[in-house]
Amino acid sequence: KKSICTSRSFNGMITDLDGLRTHVSNYAARCAEKLRQQGTVASIVGVFLNTNAFREDLPQYWNFQEMRLTTPSSSTVTIVKAANEVLQKLYRQGYHYKKAGVIVMGIGPNSPIQPDLFDYNAEQFEKMKRLDAVIDRINKVNGTETIVLGSQQYPQKDGKGKANVFANAIKHDFKSKNPTTRWSDIIVLK
Repeated sequence: KKSICTSRSFNGMITDLDGLRTHVSNYAARCAEKLRQQGTVASIVGVFLNTNAFREDLPQYWNFQEMRLTTPSSSTVTIVKAANEVLQKLYRQGYHYKKAGVIVMGIGPNSPIQPDLFDYNAEQFEKMKRLDAVIDRINKVNGTETIVLGSQQYPQKDGKGKANVFANAIKHDFKSKNPTTRWSDIIVLK
C-alpha cells in the first residue's frame, strides 16, 4: 500500500478542538494498528478537516496538511502525536465540522528503518515498539478499545458511567448489515 486512510463523518457537527482531537486521535490510532498488522512504517502523517458541503447556510472550510516524521514509525503514540500537531494547525474556530480523517503515507517495510541522525533514541524506539505490542495483544484478547490512549477517550454523555467508545461515536446511518458476523443480521429465506 502507498497510503492508509481512516476517516469518518461525525454523528453531528463538531465545533470545538477537543471534540475533533478525540476523533483524529482514534483515526490515527487505527492507521498505526493497520501499519503494524502489515509490518510497515510510515514517514508522513496527514490530516484533513471539512465542513458539511450540503449546509449552504453555514460557512465552508476544507483543508489538508501533513507532517514528515523524522524517523518512520508505526507507533500509536508517535502517529497520534503527529496527527494532533497537524490538527492544531488546521483548526479554525467558528466552523461546524462534519468530517475528518488521517492519512499515513511514505509507507515502507519496518526493517531496516533509516533513523534520523540527530533525533533518534534507540532505547525509546524499542520501548514504544514493546508498548505497542503489549497493547495490541491485550486489545486482541479482551476486545478492541480495552486499552487506548487518553486522547482517544470520548467524553461521557451524562457525566456518569463509562465513556463512549469509538464504535458508538461514529455515524452508522448507511451501514450495511453483517449477516456473516452478527446473529441479528442473518438472512432468513422464506
